[in-house]
Amino acid sequence: MKKKILAGLFAFISLYILGLAGELTGLRLLLAPFGASCILLFGFPHSPFIRPRSLFWGHIISSSTGILLCWMFPGSLLLASFAVGLAMVLMLATDTFHPAAGGNPLLIFHHGPKPEMLILPFLLGALYLTFLERAHRKAISS
Repeated sequence: MKKKILAGLFAFISLYILGLAGELTGLRLLLAPFGASCILLFGFPHSPFIRPRSLFWGHIISSSTGILLCWMFPGSLLLASFAVGLAMVLMLATDTFHPAAGGNPLLIFHHGPKPEMLILPFLLGALYLTFLERAHRKAISS
């Protein structure tokens, strides 16, 4: 039961801090894919989908795919859907599959292809969650 409570606490605190940082900086940091990442990260800590390389690179690959396709074809429902499929293929091909990152291209198509979205929030968010993954792993192993 202790591990389940720790999982919930880590998810709550992680997302709350992301939200607070977003409010303080005016950046959109509390995003649905990060909520899904926390569910996987803390609820299924031994899943191959939340290895640090999958968590980090999955978000980066998926976001980059969304930014590129949205920049080339803004507002296209067809390409928004294709971006998710392409991101999935790229994550699988690079052994960085992280299911929660699949939502990144949809957010990018919704908000527009802003290159800064790759750095803020996806790069910083992925680094932050990767750091928390290690902290959580230490907490549940003790």
